Amino acid sequence: MLNFCTKTDHIWLFGATVGDNYIPEIVLQDSTWRATNIDFNFDPPKIYYDSTRVWDFGGTNASICDDQGQLICYTNGQAIYSGSHTVIEDTINYNAQWDNWSVIQEGVLINTGLPTIQGALILPWPEHDGMFYVFYSQYDLDIFATNKLLYGVIKKDETKYEIIEKDIAVLNTILSNGSLTAVKHANGRDWWILGVGGYHNTFYLYLFDTEGIHFFSETLLGSEFDYGLSQMYFSSDGNKIGFGIFSHFLINGGKIGILNFNRSTGILSNIQEDIVAGTSFSQGVSFSPNSRFLYGTDSDHIFQYDLEADNVIASRLTVATYDGFEYSNCENCDFRPTRFGWMGLGPDGKIYITSTTGNSRVMHVINNPNQLGVACDVKQHGIFLPTVDSRSMPNFPNFRLGPLDGSSCDTLGIDNHPIAKYRYVQDSLEDLKIHFFDLSYYDPRDYDWDFGDSYTSDMLEPTHVYESTGVYEVCLTVSNDYDTHTTCKTIMLGTTSTEEEEYNANITLFPNPVSDYLTVSFHDYLGLDMVLKLYDVRGNLVNDYPLEGAYTILDLRDLTSGVYVYRIFDGRVELENGKVIFGGD
Repeated sequence: MLNFCTKTDHIWLFGATVGDNYIPEIVLQDSTWRATNIDFNFDPPKIYYDSTRVWDFGGTNASICDDQGQLICYTNGQAIYSGSHTVIEDTINYNAQWDNWSVIQEGVLINTGLPTIQGALILPWPEHDGMFYVFYSQYDLDIFATNKLLYGVIKKDETKYEIIEKDIAVLNTILSNGSLTAVKHANGRDWWILGVGGYHNTFYLYLFDTEGIHFFSETLLGSEFDYGLSQMYFSSDGNKIGFGIFSHFLINGGKIGILNFNRSTGILSNIQEDIVAGTSFSQGVSFSPNSRFLYGTDSDHIFQYDLEADNVIASRLTVATYDGFEYSNCENCDFRPTRFGWMGLGPDGKIYITSTTGNSRVMHVINNPNQLGVACDVKQHGIFLPTVDSRSMPNFPNFRLGPLDGSSCDTLGIDNHPIAKYRYVQDSLEDLKIHFFDLSYYDPRDYDWDFGDSYTSDMLEPTHVYESTGVYEVCLTVSNDYDTHTTCKTIMLGTTSTEEEEYNANITLFPNPVSDYLTVSFHDYLGLDMVLKLYDVRGNLVNDYPLEGAYTILDLRDLTSGVYVYRIFDGRVELENGKVIFGGD
């Protein structure tokens, strides 16, 4: 039976305390220059300012949680911190350029983090409880690439974690600026770890098993490409590898590629590449949860490739074009573009995309990446983080991939016992219509939905229309040859009365204080006629702001500085009230 940490990637860390254009008097007074968490233990995920963490991610960003989704440790390539933000090791990866990525702030050394995307990865050591390998690449500023791959080992000692080894060399050669990724071995226990050489046509494969890390193969595939930034991921089923490359040395040049991977043999094959002109700074990639589509960016566009097409490269569709939105983080900062940057597939089945602009709070989202073409629903600047991000994207493998049943490596007696999981979205035009999206894992084969109103479905991702508002318990049961599993959620669909009564709608507003855009987030509540009413301290109505869906971003830039009172209604029923401070801490 599988015994994996299925919430290992459930807290994503972002933030910057220094970063680009460091202006001490702004950083120390403005809370938007600090730390943000996206917590996927909630549905939809909670996004909040973390006052307990003052640390920077300059690009390298890796973390890991326990099986309850609580943070264990994280790294930016220069140091390793615990989930409670205490130091596990304050110096890893040291070389002659290490100090270039550090500053002194109020007498405290701040590691701003290495500028590599996917420059680190944290994995549990198979069959070694409480022990983790932290893999990290060493950045060489002179060549805009990394020159070696290293690792450290951390171990839980009673109630805390400590490092027992560090800076152990795995590979000494020029590597891409990033693109460190991993996938579960076909036996369901061990890991394949993959890196790519500096010219992006040499793939280095390692096996991480109960004995540690071992070199496995070096494979030459594809066209040579100059050093630069890159991303690389395995598909959710582990059968494909997608990569995107932006070159520092080619003007407006990048490429997106895909190749096959065999989780049993470790063989890479059948590479296909698409040279993309017009890119500027980034070449992000991510797979859809169902592994059918590969997404890629060239800063001004988001592309979708259909892996079921006869000619994958020719299937390329443009599903979004940058709309020109610009953002300024502070009164003394210039407005800068928020083009499409690095990509990451969330545990909620959505793809999150950073802005190419350093120190921006803006992120983009692909809401339905399993859908063909524009039906994938790209929401540009769909999220405003409480604090800025320095173009980093957390690096995780798929922790919810089990053994390849029936393969030659299926010898450990580990079976795929399916786990039921789903999310739901209210239709934008019909309030009582709910779309359900499957997030189940460990090879579910059969689906049984109970919508809580006597109706059922055996579809993978059904849409259901309720006859009236109310509270419904929706259950999904998944099964395969090994097991059956059920997950239930209580959905509050609108109010059931116009009389005064208390509704436990879980609502989050951030950031507060706010200087420009306020996000209103709903959890486990679907409204029918929601509005936020904003009042000044004398009780005068300032404005009505309609609220739609799980996240609504309100533009408050026309307000004058001061304290305001908000009241959130669904129809005539008040759901919540409180205060918002605009224009200061």
